[in-house]
Amino acid sequence: MSKTLINITITILVIIISIPPIANATLFNENVTQELTTYIYRYGPDGSITPTPVTLRLHAGEEIEDVLFNSCINHTLHDQGLREYLNNSGRNLSGITFIKSKGRGIIYDFTTHIPVKRFFKKYPNLPPYTRLMSIHFIHASYRRDSRATTHIRSFLTGNDTIYTGSHTIEANNFIGYTTWAGVLAKRGFIFRCGFAGYALVNIT
Repeated sequence: MSKTLINITITILVIIISIPPIANATLFNENVTQELTTYIYRYGPDGSITPTPVTLRLHAGEEIEDVLFNSCINHTLHDQGLREYLNNSGRNLSGITFIKSKGRGIIYDFTTHIPVKRFFKKYPNLPPYTRLMSIHFIHASYRRDSRATTHIRSFLTGNDTIYTGSHTIEANNFIGYTTWAGVLAKRGFIFRCGFAGYALVNIT
């Protein structure tokens, strides 16, 4: 066996072993209705990433990855804090889109920090101070997944665009929910991961 083949085999085993299990459930439910508690992850406007417990009810024939993805969508749509941030932040919303996306491939996120000048509300005559602002960025490459889907909707106009099959996403200034934790979605190499939220989106 060549060194290259050995290295590939070891890499695949490491990825499989490092995939965290979902509490009290297999990846696919059997022909019965099941209920389990697990987590999705909230990406807040303040740069935080917060585990959010969710109770899922799985019906016969449903896949956990689909139920988790739908939970991300529902939480995003009903998250008043995210909506208030968009409405009150004073940002130009013309480029902001609602995005929901699911697929298998190379999926990762990282957080950058940029300095922003702030003014004292009670003392406007004082010089401004500098504060670091955290910004989330998500990259998802579904180049080998014919079943990958991404749906985007303009925040202002409501216009919809749907992508299926092979495509790559860059979601800048992302706020919303994801189905994975950590910089790299390790289970995304084998199972479909999903996310839903608001961002400046570029798709190729």
